[in-house]
Amino acid sequence: DEALLRHLNDEQIKLEDEQSIPDDVVLDFEGLENLEDTGLDGAIDFEGGDVNSDPQIMKKHRKHKGTKREKLRVPSDLDRKSEHYRIAKSLSRAQYKYLLDCPLILTLPHQLSVHNVPIHVVHAGIDPLKHIQRQNPWVLENVRNILKDGTPSRKKDKGQAWTTVFNRLHNKRSPAKRDFLMVYGHDAGRALNINRWSIGLDTGCVYGRLLSGYVAETGEVISSPCPVGF
Repeated sequence: DEALLRHLNDEQIKLEDEQSIPDDVVLDFEGLENLEDTGLDGAIDFEGGDVNSDPQIMKKHRKHKGTKREKLRVPSDLDRKSEHYRIAKSLSRAQYKYLLDCPLILTLPHQLSVHNVPIHVVHAGIDPLKHIQRQNPWVLENVRNILKDGTPSRKKDKGQAWTTVFNRLHNKRSPAKRDFLMVYGHDAGRALNINRWSIGLDTGCVYGRLLSGYVAETGEVISSPCPVGF
């Protein structure tokens, strides 16, 4: 609507005024250690090994500032009755450390792309009003829609798909700004969603529908049927 368009136009001007940052650098967000930056600042005990033997993890994951015994933690918004909560609580320290070392944005250099542009791969999406290197880890893991005021949301009952906003803004990029492609999942409800600057690959494999992949070298999307619970 008009209010959102005005807001997006204002944000586009701000983006154009930002100092340019190359889009084809390899990004390495250590997302789980940045929980303090996500707004998910609640904490619960993490029952998964002796964390006291690893001073680096102890330092990064304080339950409360100044607490003598520092513990790993699970985000406070995780439903305690969910399977995800059970898995998180059962992780060993080694498994947790492995997740810490995984990037939240995986960047493929433009040389691998048939379109000769960098490809950023994320779990859910990005905040289209922020530079790719200034993304909030929570947004990368959860976003589906952008609300009227520009706030990212994991729900789809209000606002617009983040890809709608992203592609609209990306089409208005200054010629001095390099193009890039976003590849993402986390939205089986919208299924295969191909736009000029974004490709959504969540085609509901876990629900027995399709498993889809994107071939960077050819630009082809390949889908294959999945058994339920694959």
